[in-house]
Amino acid sequence: MNPAISIRDLHKAYRTGNVITPVLKGVSLDIAPGELFFITGPSGCGKTTLVSVLCGTLLADSGEIEVLNHNLRRMTESQLTQFRANHVGFVFQQFNLIPSLTITENVAIPLRLQHRSPSSARAAAADMLNRVGLGAKLNARPATLSGGQQQRVAIARALVHQPALVVCDEPTSALDSETGREVMELLKPQPSDSPRTVIVVTHDPRIHHYASTIAAMEDGLIHQPPSAIHS
Repeated sequence: MNPAISIRDLHKAYRTGNVITPVLKGVSLDIAPGELFFITGPSGCGKTTLVSVLCGTLLADSGEIEVLNHNLRRMTESQLTQFRANHVGFVFQQFNLIPSLTITENVAIPLRLQHRSPSSARAAAADMLNRVGLGAKLNARPATLSGGQQQRVAIARALVHQPALVVCDEPTSALDSETGREVMELLKPQPSDSPRTVIVVTHDPRIHHYASTIAAMEDGLIHQPPSAIHS
């Protein structure tokens, strides 16, 4: 079986004037389809930059990167935009919900980006909100919800278009332990779902037992081999 993600000797630096700051310094990594893959490490080690490159929101300077059988470094910006719309879901620590929209309208956004009709997108969004336990709040706006409920909305938005890859940046660190557990139960791949790979960047040791694999980053490198947690 081909990896869902395969990267080789990936480099990325940020430039500010004449100052060049290397962030990724030759990362190589394979992630299997269906994995719940955790990336850990101290702040500033390159975790967020790495996942940004993996999902095509940031371009690498050099190296090879194949994601879901797509060579991201050979794609145009418009192709990358369409790739993300079709294949990638995002979950962020700060939720990134649009406050002026209802939660149903927020969840429908990925489907509208795929040019689904408004009525079809709303129906699918409502169904996904039911699945995450928010079916009674379809017309609520984000500000009326708790932090845990807003994260559920963000997860529903990430999953509604059935992406093959879900990328999560610190999805539980702002939540209490019980809400964090509920969030991870929603994120972990289910046998009944379409196959999906989930990547979680986290500082939160409370959720490490959910991982199928943990890779530790330091100074722009995976500094120890990815460790399998479960067989």
